[in-house]
Formats: sequence, structure tokens, C-alpha cells
Amino acid sequence: MSLHYEDNRVVGVRTGMGVDFYCKSVVLTAGTFLNGLIHIGRTQLKGGRIGEKASYGITQQLIDMGFRSSRMKTGTPARIDGRSINFDILSEQFGDNKPTGFSYQTKPGYLPKQRSCYMTHTNSEV
Repeated sequence: MSLHYEDNRVVGVRTGMGVDFYCKSVVLTAGTFLNGLIHIGRTQLKGGRIGEKASYGITQQLIDMGFRSSRMKTGTPARIDGRSINFDILSEQFGDNKPTGFSYQTKPGYLPKQRSCYMTHTNSEV
């Protein structure tokens, strides 16, 4: 995938299948797929979500146009069986009193049950 631009103005896109679309404006939703990288332990794989392709090339085009780029961590925590955890010895971390959505379209009350996070600590012996 790539951007078509003229005089520092994006005028279209080329899809991964080589199809060109030209338009007055482009909305680029810069998420985990741009230069996507998946970490599984010490292994690194190119991709957006596991099993899905990432988008390469657009980031470099944007840098060439003068934009800055950096990486944000969107890590997914390890999945463990809650029945194997002694929550009594952990520090409970409560969520927001009145949680809000990430979108103006999110309706109040969208989160029927909020769950706490729990913090534990380690040391050099562990």
C-alpha cells in the first residue's frame, strides 16, 4: 500500500492489490498495522494482529514528507487462569469511577461491569 501525493498533498492511495484510488482527501487511521510488529516472547514477527498483514511503506512516505514517526506499545497481557491467583496478597487497582469511551459515539453505561487490575511485585530472587 502507498500514498499518491503531489506538492506535499495526498491525492490518493494504492492498495496492496495495486488498485489506485484518487480523491480530494484521505483519512489515515494510524494504528497497529503501520509498520506492524508483533512480539511473542523474544520472537518478533511482522504483522498487524496475529495472522493479519501489516502495512509497510506508508510510514516511510510520511517521514519523507516531514512527519515524525515513533512506535507505541499496544501490548496484550499474558492470559492466565484467574483461579490460579491468590488475589488476597495483591494490590487492587480500581478503574475510573465514571469510565468514558474513546469515541464521542459511545453511549453512557456502555460498560456494564468494570473489573479491577491487580498489582504484584517481583525481586532479584524471583
